[in-house]
Amino acid sequence: MTSPPAGLRKIAEGRQAEIYLWGETGVLRLLRNHQGHEGLEREAAAMRAAAGAGVPVPRPGEVVEVEGRPGLVMERMEGTDLFSVVGRRPWKLRSVAILTGTLHARLNAIAAPTSLPPASEHLRGVAAHSPLVPDDLRAPTIETLNRLPAGDRLLHGDFHPGNIMSSPAGTAIIDWTAACRGEPAADFANTMVLGRVSPMPPGVSRIAGGIFVVARKLLLRYYERAYRDTTTADLSNLDSWVFVCAVARLNDGIPEERPALLRLIEE
Repeated sequence: MTSPPAGLRKIAEGRQAEIYLWGETGVLRLLRNHQGHEGLEREAAAMRAAAGAGVPVPRPGEVVEVEGRPGLVMERMEGTDLFSVVGRRPWKLRSVAILTGTLHARLNAIAAPTSLPPASEHLRGVAAHSPLVPDDLRAPTIETLNRLPAGDRLLHGDFHPGNIMSSPAGTAIIDWTAACRGEPAADFANTMVLGRVSPMPPGVSRIAGGIFVVARKLLLRYYERAYRDTTTADLSNLDSWVFVCAVARLNDGIPEERPALLRLIEE
């Protein structure tokens, strides 16, 4: 474990980073390892591109180094993620889904900074080298990618209601660690895959589980409709992108998702 830097108060943490208060209005997302400076620069560039186009994000600051560890300073966001909003107030499901789809389409319309990595290269690498991808899926996935356009739009890489914060001041899209450039349909497909395979929360009753399944389908339906109504992107290759994104998702190694992913890939 890493020890907290002197003089900083930790308020949250994840697998890759710790979050500390930074001044009066900011936070510092400090990586656990001593690598990743370039990744943080790309993350900040993606957020600046979104903010410059009027898409709500935490205002990014500078990339700093604290005790040899790189970190990104950004605006502190007070509020609740939209998944939690739906959990507490289920009647807001439709409005949350519509907001999610609308924001996502607006984001995907933005020209991506050239410093961001191409999504297609990452997906091709996963298909070729991940030990979690079955061998019989490698060639079909790469062949599909070779037929798809590379694209130059801003992609979030992990867009869902849990990465949208809501507060009295408005909404903001968070967690830009997977930001890249590519086809809007790829980012849209990735969210569709997440929505279809996300596992039921552990320990829920049969009745609660049934409600979860129905709510997930409704959320995805309203989200998809709002995205399609807002975007001007070409979605004619959506099924191909869903196939590619489902294969790539196997690389995350989430046991509860794997059966659903394999069924989706076979469709």
